[in-house]
Amino acid sequence: MINTFMERLMAEKLELNDKLNKLAFFPKENVQKGL
Repeated sequence: MINTFMERLMAEKLELNDKLNKLAFFPKENVQKGL
């Protein structure tokens, strides 16, 4: 049960990191296109 919980926690963490990376990445792309 602990393993399942940890796997779910890691999956959510990876998903959150992916969303944060996209949020951090796209503004940089927009700035570069603006320049």
